[in-house]
Amino acid sequence: MSLFEKPDLISSAADRKERLKELFSDYPSDVLQIIENMPPSSLYENAIHDIPVEEPWSDGSVVLIGDAAHAMTPGIGQGANQGLEDACELAGLL
Repeated sequence: MSLFEKPDLISSAADRKERLKELFSDYPSDVLQIIENMPPSSLYENAIHDIPVEEPWSDGSVVLIGDAAHAMTPGIGQGANQGLEDACELAGLL
């Protein structure tokens, strides 16, 4: 799928819950019980796209750091952390 193609997302909340149960069907019963107790309206689905890394990350006195330079997928929660790590590395080089 290219970046601009419309993804095949599941529009019905009940269908999303059924899909989640299918994906985790081999997991322990505790996991399936958690899914079963989730209200379908609490499940959210969106498309995540991979984007190419652009270089250079700097031009003169301007430097891209964090998500501006290397975006993270939202599910791993690392965007702010990578920005701080980039800032620390940059500070060490200055």
